[in-house]
Amino acid sequence: SIYPTGEIPKKLTNQQKNLYSLIVRRFLATFGDPAIREGMKVTLNVNGHNFILTGKRTVEPGWIDLYGKFARFKEQILPELKEGQVLPVKELLMLDKETQPPKRYTQGSIIKEMEKRGLGTRATRANILQTLYDRGYIRGKQIEVTEFGQKVVDVLEKNCPKIISEELTRKFEEEMELVREGKKKRKEVVDEAKRVLIDILDEFKKKQDKIGEALSKAYISFKRNQKVIGKCPDCGGDLRIITSKKTGKRFIGCSNYPKCDRSYPLPQYGKVTVLSKKCKECGLPMIKVYLKGKRSYSMCIDPNCKSKEGWNKD
Repeated sequence: SIYPTGEIPKKLTNQQKNLYSLIVRRFLATFGDPAIREGMKVTLNVNGHNFILTGKRTVEPGWIDLYGKFARFKEQILPELKEGQVLPVKELLMLDKETQPPKRYTQGSIIKEMEKRGLGTRATRANILQTLYDRGYIRGKQIEVTEFGQKVVDVLEKNCPKIISEELTRKFEEEMELVREGKKKRKEVVDEAKRVLIDILDEFKKKQDKIGEALSKAYISFKRNQKVIGKCPDCGGDLRIITSKKTGKRFIGCSNYPKCDRSYPLPQYGKVTVLSKKCKECGLPMIKVYLKGKRSYSMCIDPNCKSKEGWNKD
């Protein structure tokens, strides 16, 4: 548990001040009075069709006051209504909407889904997810499957479907849990796993050349595309990450060089990934930089972009 000691810190950056304030307020909030929230659900009958309204409001803030800006609760206050009350109709609107796709998984929601499906354990789910990121199978906070990740699934599903079987994974997770609880013998589970794995590996070995060739092509394409940042604003060529043979430094250059000499500098340290969104100020591609032991950050590739006016300033 992290808690304030009473010693006032000095010379903090804005991010450090926010973190310190969060720790202090969270600590103090644990000693606050209970917060009381009120919910209201209203059913409106319009010509036999029911429409639902929901309202929420804070009656007694209690510890919420101590938490300050870090406690976010939606306030949806409805007017006082009574059962059987007839309300005048001010306006009727006919809205034409399309069915929206389901929201993408986040790191938190995908771990909950894995738990729901019985995949992995409490100790391994976060590591499994990190491995998928590290190997380039998925990307982004709103998780997207990369072309490479999809290709790996497609190739294995076509040639050796048992190796990616969700049912098989769940079965052995459940049996390992039974071993932990003493309801099943470890040797029995291990022997069964050996038999299943030998069958899967035999099937895999028969098609290993075909699988290897398909995955090799997918990986080469993936590595090549990882270096493409976007389109050149001057000639329409590919903006790519290039490493200078002379200096060893990396930068963004146009694929149509020397006909087009458009280029942008890059941070010389950290892993660089391309974001799907464009810069709101200039429309150029955005990248994300991951530094070991430090917080990652996103930025426009143009060093003179308006989005960078406040950089290097506290």
